[in-house]
Amino acid sequence: MRFYHTPDIQFLDFPHSHVSLSPSIEAGETIAPRTLSLYVPGSQFSVLGSWFSVLGSRFSVLSNITVYSMSQHLVSYVLMKALILSDVHSNVVALEAIWAREGDADAIYCAGDLVDYGVYPRETLAWMRARNVVCVQGNHDRQVAETFYEPALWHITGSALQWRHHNARRLTAEDADFLLSLPEAVTFELDGIRYGMTHLYRNYELILSRHAYHSFCEVRFPDCEIDRLILGHTHRQGIMTLGEREVWLNPGSASYRRQDDPDREAHYIVIEDGVVSLRSVPYDHDAVYTEVMQQRVAIDEMRVAQWFFGPRG
Repeated sequence: MRFYHTPDIQFLDFPHSHVSLSPSIEAGETIAPRTLSLYVPGSQFSVLGSWFSVLGSRFSVLSNITVYSMSQHLVSYVLMKALILSDVHSNVVALEAIWAREGDADAIYCAGDLVDYGVYPRETLAWMRARNVVCVQGNHDRQVAETFYEPALWHITGSALQWRHHNARRLTAEDADFLLSLPEAVTFELDGIRYGMTHLYRNYELILSRHAYHSFCEVRFPDCEIDRLILGHTHRQGIMTLGEREVWLNPGSASYRRQDDPDREAHYIVIEDGVVSLRSVPYDHDAVYTEVMQQRVAIDEMRVAQWFFGPRG
């Protein structure tokens, strides 16, 4: 049995027969959602299990198998591309730059901190809701939402205004309630792999042992055994493999880096056809910086934002 990928069609070849994929898929063609049908001679259906492992290495097999009682069996798949974001921090400019490159994604997930320390909180939340992004709640999301309901919010002077106040003043009650409603953790499946997503581990610590990994997952995902963990918060992109089934991913921040990292691109992850890719894309820092400088916040808060988005020596 061999797998073939030509510019016009993808198919499997077996001794004395072949299995065709329908519809034919041209090289580079995007179909969203991408549906694949596999026609298998009935006499060979008993060995479909071994064929799935080959398909799984090439495609994201997400839909349930549908078998029709006929001389041939039809097996349908949905091919998925998942975009994983985190720590967007009210930066819709960075989101649009990512989307310009990854706009064919079929599903989007965000590991928290949609708002705070940025100038476009409402636009960022509108972007997330318009695309049905699956989000978990970050520490900044809760802080900004709770600040929205503080009675003193509109009585704080500019010299004492923090970014959480700035963002909260730009939200609606619907926005604040959306942030408060976000779950602490979610699970989802891609390519037969069960992912658990939550915002942070312990402050800025990293999970460095299998014991720590399992101890954390048992608490955060008590009703579901996961294969891979997705975290945010640290703004440090990476993959840590601790064992065969102990892997955690961090997409990094779509907005800004920590002070020891001069990289200024928007960081994120793509999971496609079973492959996890750490990616980044440039975005217009000048536009964000210009908008930042027009805001009224406390001096120390402005200095932080200037370092995030301003020129660096």
